[in-house]
Amino acid sequence: MKKFSTIIVLLILSFVANAEIAKFKSVPEMIVYFGDYNAGNGTFKMFTSEGIPDFQLSNNVVDGELKSVILEGIKRDLIYGVYRTFIHTDHDTVKITGIPLLLDLKNLSKRDYLQQYKATIQVKRDEVLQVAKKLFQVSSLSDLVSSSNLWTNVFNQGYYNDQGSPTLDVHYAALLEVSEKTVEKLYSLDINAIPSDSTIKIMNIIPKYKAGIKLKAGKYDVSVAKNGYGKWREWVEIVDSNRSIDVVLKSKYSCDKKYCKNISSCKEAYYKLNTCGHKRLDRDHDSVPCENVCPGG
Repeated sequence: MKKFSTIIVLLILSFVANAEIAKFKSVPEMIVYFGDYNAGNGTFKMFTSEGIPDFQLSNNVVDGELKSVILEGIKRDLIYGVYRTFIHTDHDTVKITGIPLLLDLKNLSKRDYLQQYKATIQVKRDEVLQVAKKLFQVSSLSDLVSSSNLWTNVFNQGYYNDQGSPTLDVHYAALLEVSEKTVEKLYSLDINAIPSDSTIKIMNIIPKYKAGIKLKAGKYDVSVAKNGYGKWREWVEIVDSNRSIDVVLKSKYSCDKKYCKNISSCKEAYYKLNTCGHKRLDRDHDSVPCENVCPGG
């Protein structure tokens, strides 16, 4: 019996010695492995896995939950996502959104996200390591999990508010501080074009222009165009504030020529009829000017 017990002990020690921290190629694989969040029940959403992983974690809350409890849950969601990602994947930057999921106890299939509590954090591996070294006196992020991939008692002190120093609130505040340094500031750009239906493009970026588009500081090749008008194209620089630019396109046509014999294109004929108001160009009143150049009259 003694020999058998010794063998069991040796097997356990061997297993512990050979245990390794789990590693994954992607965040979704990691989430599935740990099972703390789930895409099926809405507690995990992956927005993008290309480049910087961007995902959402949610803890379940019920109606009447204390605000302080909800806020602590969001902070733990974000901390969980940050450390799990950096410990168990090779990503160097991560963006995570925390938002509580309200459960209806009378109808468990009904779920609503509490948008008023939504919080987002984006951090880099090296900056989080510096936070961990300062708060937990560890040399690597992996020191915060055991060989069985569970949080250590040291880490739990910064994962809750009632298990000692540094506390959840202090830990989260430190991460939030480095997050603000990581996230690049964006500024809005508005091009106020006349005519208002002009086509506006930013030629040196992929996203399509829309009013108030958010952009990093830099120079942007902006084009404003409309048929019958001269094109406006200039480099617009954003430094450290929002930009709003008025652009008035000049018509290619004038209102001085009033006779169809002086008009060389249908576009010009319509311009003189509709913009200049030269009604004599539409002699039969069918809304088609200058039948010598415009078909359909």
